[in-house]
Amino acid sequence: MKKARLRFSLWVMLMLLIFAFTACQDSDDDNDDHDNGDTTAPTVSSGIINVSDVTNNSLILNWSAASDDVTPQSDLQYRVYRSNENNIDTLSNVEANGTAVGDFTADMLTKFVGDIDDLETYYFNVIVKDEAGNKAVYTMKSQTIDFSAPLPGNSGILTIINTDTSTDSLTVIWTKASDYGTDDTELQYMVCNSTSDTLSDVTTIEAAVANSTANCFDYTTYDSTTDDTISKTFTGLGTTTSYYFNIVVQDEDEKKMTYTATSVATGLDGTEDVSDTDLGVSKQINYTSVGVFSNDNALIAYKYTFDSTGQFLIRDASGNLIKEATPFSGVNDIMYTSVTILSNDTALLAYEDITDGNGKFKIFDSSGGDLSNDSVFNSSGSTGYISAITLTGGEVLIAYQDDDSSGDFIIYNSTADNSDDERTFNTSVTKYISATPLFNGNAFIAYNNGDTSGDFVIYDSSSDSIEYSDTFASGTITYISTCTLANGNVLIAYKDEDGMHDYGKFMIYDSSGNVVKTEEDFHQDVTNFIATASLSNGDILISYQDKGHNSYGKYIVYNSSGITSVKPETLFGEHTNTTHIAAKAFSNNKVIIPFNRTNLGSNDSYFVIIR
Repeated sequence: MKKARLRFSLWVMLMLLIFAFTACQDSDDDNDDHDNGDTTAPTVSSGIINVSDVTNNSLILNWSAASDDVTPQSDLQYRVYRSNENNIDTLSNVEANGTAVGDFTADMLTKFVGDIDDLETYYFNVIVKDEAGNKAVYTMKSQTIDFSAPLPGNSGILTIINTDTSTDSLTVIWTKASDYGTDDTELQYMVCNSTSDTLSDVTTIEAAVANSTANCFDYTTYDSTTDDTISKTFTGLGTTTSYYFNIVVQDEDEKKMTYTATSVATGLDGTEDVSDTDLGVSKQINYTSVGVFSNDNALIAYKYTFDSTGQFLIRDASGNLIKEATPFSGVNDIMYTSVTILSNDTALLAYEDITDGNGKFKIFDSSGGDLSNDSVFNSSGSTGYISAITLTGGEVLIAYQDDDSSGDFIIYNSTADNSDDERTFNTSVTKYISATPLFNGNAFIAYNNGDTSGDFVIYDSSSDSIEYSDTFASGTITYISTCTLANGNVLIAYKDEDGMHDYGKFMIYDSSGNVVKTEEDFHQDVTNFIATASLSNGDILISYQDKGHNSYGKYIVYNSSGITSVKPETLFGEHTNTTHIAAKAFSNNKVIIPFNRTNLGSNDSYFVIIR
């Protein structure tokens, strides 16, 4: 019994010794070699973490070494942490929220980090630990991975306009770009022009700059307006000279992207490039209209009053006769011609056949080749005030006065060989119809509404319906002419027959029917036979008969805002009794104006080309 108790006592003592030894070992481990009472964390004199060698899937971090009072610097251990959120700024936050990139490693001052994505922002930090286990943290570093070039605003579309009274300057307007890694205000733009088509992309633009074939404002930041647009004006340009424009935008990493190159010509200087030249008819004409092909041949249609037939001829941008006067219809009496260029660069010529009152059209190529027989678009027996236009989607809209004097229109496909049923846009007596295409594919139709007001409607091509209507002027409004400006707005010029002055006036609307420019006189005397032309540089030419001064033909040019007169009222042709005026711009912004005159007993037709 005594032996058993002795053996038990010895066993208990052995277990106590084992426990004490194990506890001592555990205590040493827990203290992590806290020898000599070291409880001070390492010193991080510069907590800056630098980023280098960034690619679209990796980067390298580097930092300065920490120091410690006890542990040799080469024995300090470092560990990198990362996060997708801004939540690893302190030691406790790093250990709670960060994801470790590898293990603690002695004397590690650089770290490769992979598995990152473009267009993401990452946060990094580093923990340093001494031999006693004391820890310190660096300063959190954020890094945005951005290997994408800036994105030009408004799909890269540039608007080039003339904003002042000079004819040798053009202003480039663009919408600011955006970038993932660079603030919009820090993006830099290089704005360029050239007389050669060498500005299509970054490579060709930089080559043009190196070869001095492009004139550029160097990279700089710009302040945008409230509508996010920016503008820059080039001066000292050649008059009526075609220029190419483009912009390169770069971010802070010099990643670059271009806008869309745009070509436009400078404005009119008021000189008659072709002066007072016989149109090629030798007799009086009326109901004149004109359309310009892509090769700058102008098809001029009219009623030849000598025998009342419908005729056309073609002249180029230099005034040369390409196609002699040719009848376009077999009938002997026509009225109300209207020419529009189709999307396939052929011309649709619409007119009224007086013999049966029907509205008809024919199609010609740019050399005057006859491509179709007469097609009937209105068979009601009476068709007047015809206005044919080509929508930006390619469809053809023909607006006209029907036999009940209402305003109707019909839509054809892009080749004018198939149409929908005619629709009515105004049920009252409708006269002086003028339609113009909008950039969004819709159509703007202005007209005299029963001699009580000038009204307009907007046809929505997507819903195939009239989406908006309004009155632009009260009273008897005649000689209405509309045109779409380079900035997408619409100008309406007209005669206000107020019974006192009969002035020529104009207004400007946007594509939704909102007033941009309130009513203003462009001629303060009796005004007839108004014809407008929109230039690609944004200028607007309004031609007309000055009835109060021997019925001279005149024109005036405004900038795109309609506020500034770029060219004051100027005579063209210098003939009295100038009538049946038409106007259309060539691609180089010269404008052809065919017209009829009655002077010194002769009834002749002429044209001028204004540059």
